[in-house]
Amino acid sequence: MEVGYNIVEKSSIKKKKYEVFDDRMSIIQFLRYVKRGVIPTRVTITGLDEILYHNAGDIVYDILSNASNLMITKKPIIQFLVDRIVIDLEPKIKIKGREIKLRDVFAKTLTQMDIDWFHAMFNI
Repeated sequence: MEVGYNIVEKSSIKKKKYEVFDDRMSIIQFLRYVKRGVIPTRVTITGLDEILYHNAGDIVYDILSNASNLMITKKPIIQFLVDRIVIDLEPKIKIKGREIKLRDVFAKTLTQMDIDWFHAMFNI
């Protein structure tokens, strides 16, 4: 995993393609930490796809965007586990039959690293 935001399919973790970090938390807990300026150095986050499914992408974007300078300074490796990544014209996550654009949260810094892994820099 790279410094920045790493969006990874859960199935690749189960296949042991990528490691899961010892520090793990939900997206809600992570966003609370970020708002307080507490940034874990290597953390695995669950629930991003669920929160985006419930139309909270603007909230996630705002919190992460406001923390950009702190993230750039701290240089953490943030790993978001999602059920499924779909790639057609643009990368999306698929949850409960719905496709949600990753660029809505991670803007233009999104880069495909592998078929099951996307990376975004902190300056979203």
